[in-house]
Amino acid sequence: MAFEDLERLDDDNAFDSVRRFEDLGRYHVAFDSLTGNDDTEAALKRVAEARRSAAIVGVVGSGKSSLMASVLGPLVEDLDDRLVPIRVLVGSAGDEVARDVKRLAQEVITMVTRTVTPMDERDRDRFRVEASDRELRPGRATTTSGTFGFEKIIKLGAGRDVQTFAESLERQRSGGEMVGIARELFDTLRAHEIEPMLIFDDTDTWLNLPGNDKRQLANVFFPDALRTFVREVDCPVFVAVHPDYADLDGYPRAREEILEHEIAIPRLPDASAAVAAIIARALEVHEIDVAVEHLFEPAAIEGVGWHCVERPALRDVILVVGRAIYDARERRDDMVTAANVEEAIRYWQANRV
Repeated sequence: MAFEDLERLDDDNAFDSVRRFEDLGRYHVAFDSLTGNDDTEAALKRVAEARRSAAIVGVVGSGKSSLMASVLGPLVEDLDDRLVPIRVLVGSAGDEVARDVKRLAQEVITMVTRTVTPMDERDRDRFRVEASDRELRPGRATTTSGTFGFEKIIKLGAGRDVQTFAESLERQRSGGEMVGIARELFDTLRAHEIEPMLIFDDTDTWLNLPGNDKRQLANVFFPDALRTFVREVDCPVFVAVHPDYADLDGYPRAREEILEHEIAIPRLPDASAAVAAIIARALEVHEIDVAVEHLFEPAAIEGVGWHCVERPALRDVILVVGRAIYDARERRDDMVTAANVEEAIRYWQANRV
């Protein structure tokens, strides 16, 4: 039966390292439970409920997105209903969103109007129109009244004033105007006791682009676009931050002015126990009713644990577990062994992009 369970885990991609944000919370094992304190998930929840902002600091793949999804994601049930976390993509939405406060404001308006369901449809449509790049305005109206000839009286009606309009004017909205529209949108929602909270969970990917390091994009995003937007709109934000950003000029300025709290992804005191807990959670999600020790030899868990110590990114650990399961399946093994783990580590070392 153990081999069939391994097959199912492999077929279901139970240890896929790329998941939708909406699904991350289901697989997440709380750092607070792994470390035995309340400095991570509980701390993030306290900040959110106080309507404050926080930077979530950790290397790429360390679990920042999973942390935010587990506390602020759409499947969370114990968060105040008035708080509406909204995920805004800047790492993959184009450099303009990170560089230009106008484009950032447009992206936020788009995501808010798309996400907030209790919103009045007329307000939703109005803000969507106002978030467009260009504003169409009618020209100056002129009024003509007086005596018309007989034909005009027939066509227009006696005593009727006639308004004529100059050609409509078209102009591009400024960044300040777009931020003002976003502020009006947030104020409208707050009047209905809805507090949008913005999640930026992909900014660390600017350091994870092979041959195209974009850390200077972070040096513009944090102090300029993000800081300007948050100060003007006065909204809570939660931002994924790579530790290397502390060495840039821009991030410390934003950290001081708009990110009141900093929550770091913790080091795990017992890596092997953490690996076993992550595997157990995946078994639970995929409804496989079997103990971890029936599918993984202790030496295999320990081997992944050592890999976790050497590479603190949990995404790498998940990749190794998934590949080890695949290797055990290929070899028709009933359990994942230390040899499977070693082969998985070699595989990812050779194929890491």
